[in-house]
Amino acid sequence: MQLGSIYVLTPIGDPAAQQYNIPVYNNRLSSTDSPETTAFIRECLQECVDQHSCEQPLIPGKNSRQSGYPARLIHITEKEKLGNPDHVALRLVDVEMSCPQYATLSHCWGTTITDEHKTMVGNLADRKKSITWSKLPPNSRDGIEIACRLGISFIWIDALCIIQDSDEDWASESVKMGYIYENSYLTIAAGLGADSFSGCYNKQSSIHIDYSSSYGGRNGDRLIEITSRLGGSAGEQSTISFLCELNRTNPTPLLLSPLARRGWVFQERVLSPRTVHFTPQQVIWECREKYRMEDLTPHPPPGLDGRTLAALVRPGDNPHRENLYEHWYRKIAAIHYGGRQFTKPGDRLIAIAGVARVFQHHFTLNDGYLAGLWETELAIGLGWVCSDNEHEEFPDRAAKTKVPSLPSWTWCCHDGRLNWWSLYEPDRDFAFIQSSLQFIGGGSDQFGLVNGGYIQVRGRLIDLVVPDMSDHPENERSKLRVNALLDLQHPAWVLLDCHHFRDYKDHKLVNFKALVLGYNNENHWNTYFLVIESFGADNSAYVRRGFGAIKVEKWDMERESVRMEMLQNGELGEVETISLF
Repeated sequence: MQLGSIYVLTPIGDPAAQQYNIPVYNNRLSSTDSPETTAFIRECLQECVDQHSCEQPLIPGKNSRQSGYPARLIHITEKEKLGNPDHVALRLVDVEMSCPQYATLSHCWGTTITDEHKTMVGNLADRKKSITWSKLPPNSRDGIEIACRLGISFIWIDALCIIQDSDEDWASESVKMGYIYENSYLTIAAGLGADSFSGCYNKQSSIHIDYSSSYGGRNGDRLIEITSRLGGSAGEQSTISFLCELNRTNPTPLLLSPLARRGWVFQERVLSPRTVHFTPQQVIWECREKYRMEDLTPHPPPGLDGRTLAALVRPGDNPHRENLYEHWYRKIAAIHYGGRQFTKPGDRLIAIAGVARVFQHHFTLNDGYLAGLWETELAIGLGWVCSDNEHEEFPDRAAKTKVPSLPSWTWCCHDGRLNWWSLYEPDRDFAFIQSSLQFIGGGSDQFGLVNGGYIQVRGRLIDLVVPDMSDHPENERSKLRVNALLDLQHPAWVLLDCHHFRDYKDHKLVNFKALVLGYNNENHWNTYFLVIESFGADNSAYVRRGFGAIKVEKWDMERESVRMEMLQNGELGEVETISLF
C-alpha cells in the first residue's frame, strides 16, 4: 500500500475547531444502540435521499423493481411499543403487485441457528399470523428495531422470508437476491459477530484509528496528537491531530468485520443503494456515492471511480474493452470475491449472479454469461488457478473443495481463493461454439441456479505426458514440471485444481490432454493451456483438471524458437471440437 492522505483534525468541542476552522472528529462515541447513533444514521439517510441518485436502477430502463420483488416481507406494527416484547406485532406478508418500502438485513447465520429461527414449510402458515419476538435471534431482533427507529415498517430477512426447506422457493428467491437488495430502501449490516446471536449493537464505540495495528499489522493508519495552548488572551488548551491514512477500498472497521469474509455480503453491498454497517468499533454509512464514519474522520476516495464498492459494476469511466475481462476476473472474482466463505460452497455461483447481471449491461455489451465466465474471451476466463498464495484480505482460503453440481470449467465450482495468472492473446484455433447448461427448476435464465451441463469449444489438443509418479514424494503438491510436453527442453508447469498427480499414477494419465488457450510474448515466450481429461465412451467429452503454462525465458528463445513458433502458428496438435463438462 502507498500513503494516501494526511488530515489535520481536532476533537469535537475543541476551541481550535471554531477559532481556526479545523475539521473535527468525534471522540465522544458511546454505543451503537444510542440515540446519537440513530441520529447519525438519520442524517446520512436524509442526505442521501435529498442529494444523491443512489436509488436509480443499476440497469436503466429495466423495471428491476417489479421483476425483483421478494415473495414475502416481515410487517412490523405497534412500533412505539417495540421495547416491550409482549406488544410487538410481527408477521410474514405476501408481496403482491406493489411492494412497500422495506429494509434488508445482511448478516452471518453461523452454525447454531436452528429450524426454530427459520421459516419452514411446516411453520409458514403460523408465521403469516404472527412471529414471536422472543424466539428471534439477536441479529433479527436488532435489525427489526433499527428499521423501526428509522420509520421503516417492512424488513426482509433471508432466514424468515425464504422457505428454507423448499427447493422450489429457494430456486425462485435466490435468483432474485440481487434485485431484492437493489430495491431495498436501506440494508442493515450486522457486522458485530460471526453468527445470528451476536446482534448489531456494541457496548462501547471507538474511533477507528485506535485500531491501527489490529488488521494483521497491515492497516497502517496512524494518529499523531499534539496538545498545547492556543494563542490569545484565553490561552485555552487544544489538541491538534494528524491522521495519516492509507488508500484502501474499505474503511478499516469494515475490513475487520466478520461480514467482510462472508460470500453473500459482496453482492449485498455492491447492489444495495445504501448500507448502514454496525461494526464492533462504530457505525459506518455506505451508499453508492460515499462513505461516512460515525467518528467523523474522513475516508479518502477508494480508488474505484472515487466512489464506494458499488463502483465495481456501475457506469462511469469504463475501462477499455481489452481490460473488461481483467476487471471481472482479476478485480471482482479474484480480489473481492474468490476468498469469501460460504456455509454452502454451492452458493458461490448464485451469490454473484446479481452482480454479473449488472456488469453484463454496463461493461460487456450483453455478452453471454456462462456460470461465472463470459462467451467473449472465454479462453481467458478458463485460465483460472486455485491459489495457494496468501491474499491480504482472505488469508488461509486456498481453493480445495469441489462443488459437484457445477461444471468443472467454472471457477465457481471451487471453494476458496483463486487467481488468473496472466491475460493472453487467445489461440488462433480456439473458439466458443455453444453451451448447454442445466438449471434447477428447468428455467433458462443465464444467471439462474446451474446444475450441470457443458460448453462446446473448438481448439488444438496436444498429448500431455508426465513422468512416472510411483516414486513421487507423498507431500508433493499438485504443481509439477511436465518435461515431455511438445518435446521442449524447457519444462511446462501444470497446476491441478483439486488432485495431486500421484492420485493418477495407476492409469498413467493416458486420458489427459492439453487444450491450448493462448499466448503472451510481451516479456517471455509464454503459452497457456488447459489440462483436460476425457471420460466415457465419447472421445470428445472432457472435464477440466487444471491449468498449465510454458514459460520460455529470453535467453532460451533461440533454442526453443522452432517448436514454439510451430506451436503458436498452429502447426502442432490436432484441432478438435470437444465438450467440456
